[in-house]
Amino acid sequence: QDVRLLGVESVPAGIFTLIRFFIPESPRYLLNLNRREEAANVLRRVARMCGKEAPQGHLVGYEEDLETRNPLARFREILSPEVRSTTWRIWLMAFCAQFASAGFVFAMPKLFESELGLPPKEISLMILLGVVGVIPGLVIAFFAIEWSRKKSVSVFYLASAVGVALFAIATMAAGSVEFAVAASMVARGGMEGMFAILNTIRVEVYPTTNRITAMGTSQVFYNIGGAITTLIFGAMSGSRTLAAVCLSIYAGAYALSVLPALTLPAKSDYAGRAVLDRITQLVPINV
Repeated sequence: QDVRLLGVESVPAGIFTLIRFFIPESPRYLLNLNRREEAANVLRRVARMCGKEAPQGHLVGYEEDLETRNPLARFREILSPEVRSTTWRIWLMAFCAQFASAGFVFAMPKLFESELGLPPKEISLMILLGVVGVIPGLVIAFFAIEWSRKKSVSVFYLASAVGVALFAIATMAAGSVEFAVAASMVARGGMEGMFAILNTIRVEVYPTTNRITAMGTSQVFYNIGGAITTLIFGAMSGSRTLAAVCLSIYAGAYALSVLPALTLPAKSDYAGRAVLDRITQLVPINV
């Protein structure tokens, strides 16, 4: 049965892998590498898909060709004075986000069972009801992100922290299923809004030629956080006291992320601004 479940879960990944071969490269990225004809072909293809005719003319590239740059040079650039203060904040925010979110999602069914005594089918239903909170979370994030990237993501980090804390109270103190489900809605809505805005920040703050390197390194911190958290809760869930401590750590990780989020440099908040192409277009960023 576990093997069949694994097979089913691998289907979306397989479909995505196949689709990826049909997704064209970013024309903006190609243009930065002075691969102008390839960029023009992508734009023509997109125009045809939209039922439009591509404008006549020629794309203008850059004098400097970046195609042969060493990947290590791109990594050094995301630690350069222009973006260094933003980079370490994003790494911390990414680690805490995945650490707390993966841990809380992992903990929910265990606490529904151990603290509220629910059978497996009811646990599945309660978790499904909690997911309803994702919808308002994403809707609010859709509008809030244009107000301010760093302020809006800070609000969602706080909402996630509050949701986890309320869930701990609902399951371990109040013993209320309804309260627990409502708290999980708050937490799930906070998580999804937080991830949506954080991922937008990860894309925008780095120029086109450094974006993939920067996102890849921050993804490493996502993965580290997610890997560590399941081990921690698995080791602590045998004790009611330690489980409560673990939930407190998750709520604290969300709350901790508010500090780097609010102190993101002003120039790294791209609400209402166009993203840049090259690191040389940036000036050193100060908090």
